[in-house]
Amino acid sequence: MSVDPTAYQGTWDGTHSNGQKFQFSISQVNGFRAQVKYQSGTTVQYQQVLIKDNSFRIGDTKFTLTSQGNAQVRNVITDPVSGNTSLITGNATQDT
Repeated sequence: MSVDPTAYQGTWDGTHSNGQKFQFSISQVNGFRAQVKYQSGTTVQYQQVLIKDNSFRIGDTKFTLTSQGNAQVRNVITDPVSGNTSLITGNATQDT
């Protein structure tokens, strides 16, 4: 069974646990695939994603639909100096 396009399509805004704002623009949801633009700070990524178990990945970021209009976002950040990684989380809401 395909995913419900209305559950994903549109613009999603949120803030990571480190205070950085982010935005997802999700379009062309068809079957289990969607086109996604992810923007956070100076990072902008475009990717076709596969939606599985109410979630998808774009780069080092995972988007999980938690309820209608709400999603949890997890992002792995790599420190360029030390190479250490850390996980930041945030919640996104779908613009209506």
